[in-house]
Amino acid sequence: MISRFLAFAALAAALPGQTFNIIATFRFSEGDKPSGTLIQGADGNFYGITMVGGPLGYGVVYSVTPAGAINVVYGMNSTTGAYPVWGVILAADGSFYGTTPMQGDRGSVFSLTPTGVFTDLATRSAPTGLVQASNGYFYGATPFGGHGGIGTLFRISSTAAFATIHNFTGPDGAPPNAALVLASNGNLYGTTAAGGAFGHGTVFGLTPEGTFKTIYTFCPAAGCADGNGPSGLVPATDGSLYGVTSAGGANNSGTVFRISLSGALTTLYSFCPQPGCADGSQPLVPLTAANDGNFYGITSAGGATTQGTLFQITPGGVFTKLFDYAGTIPFLNSGLLQATDGNFYGVEASNSSDGSVYRLSMGLPPFVRPVPASGAPGAAVTILGTNLAGATAVTFHGVAASFTILSPTAISATVPAGAATGKVRVTAPSGTLFERCEF
Repeated sequence: MISRFLAFAALAAALPGQTFNIIATFRFSEGDKPSGTLIQGADGNFYGITMVGGPLGYGVVYSVTPAGAINVVYGMNSTTGAYPVWGVILAADGSFYGTTPMQGDRGSVFSLTPTGVFTDLATRSAPTGLVQASNGYFYGATPFGGHGGIGTLFRISSTAAFATIHNFTGPDGAPPNAALVLASNGNLYGTTAAGGAFGHGTVFGLTPEGTFKTIYTFCPAAGCADGNGPSGLVPATDGSLYGVTSAGGANNSGTVFRISLSGALTTLYSFCPQPGCADGSQPLVPLTAANDGNFYGITSAGGATTQGTLFQITPGGVFTKLFDYAGTIPFLNSGLLQATDGNFYGVEASNSSDGSVYRLSMGLPPFVRPVPASGAPGAAVTILGTNLAGATAVTFHGVAASFTILSPTAISATVPAGAATGKVRVTAPSGTLFERCEF
């Protein structure tokens, strides 16, 4: 699983302050109400979805350049899937995969090529976002349906081979409320908003074969000091998972926590320690692990404007508010992407416009990101980055790999024999860029 390393630690003390800029504003024909977390494509552009708008009014999959030019890749419709919410992911085969909450009276799982060829893979009950595991399958969740009607976990291949691999019962958590993540041990982890032994949510693990285990149940004591209502996870370089809860904690306004893969939980921060919640409150989207070793996140309320905040938190729990939303708000499941240029990108919506894409610069250095994040020797990997033209070497944990430069933003490489967990390095004219991965 990818976990980011700081590529140029010597620069950390001299990094400039943060800047926040709107880089693109939507027109209804391009989409309305952008949602989900952006992803970076092999062409260096960012891809996302809007919930409505576009050619038919049912939402779109779009691309946006770093300079802010928006292009509709595919306009959703009522037949193959409408009103997407969770964004798309870039898969090992170069296509995008995503979900919609509505196809007729249910939802759908789809694939989409960069040129706009759409394939409807499956009909499910309002599936959440997807993650691709090292076996090539995509894993996701539904908050409805299943034996108990309170959600399932599923697996699907790129050729539409589908299997339900867990039905939630309530004591094991319900409903699942975020995309699963792939951890360093090769297993998948996720959260439920409620359910569990105390009714306030869980963290669970799932092997690629389908073995399920609840590893933590929130709120075992009055007051929910450990949090209430977790909403997604992110893996980190220390092998742990980091997450947020939307309520509970010392001030009943949400928390940031760290949890080991075996279920040992540490509360790192409780929101709203002072009147007015100047730091923010009620975080509803997963954190982003950045290449400075810190985490970045969004709250849905609080701050100087009461409309939410952008924040940074260290692995040790040192909290810094970065930005107060004003006039625009992040949608409920819209997290941050750290692109390979080092900047963060996100989407927001407002009552007065069709939404926008923003960039938050913290002065962090560029890095590379392999897709997929893990693989066996001989596996093909696309390495995303910036200014990669003229690259002279690619190594996986110090082992040289054969590679082809596809463009200034992408390299095709083959995982070499003998590669193991460690840094993927690209030596380019701009310097040596790397990111730690599991291979």
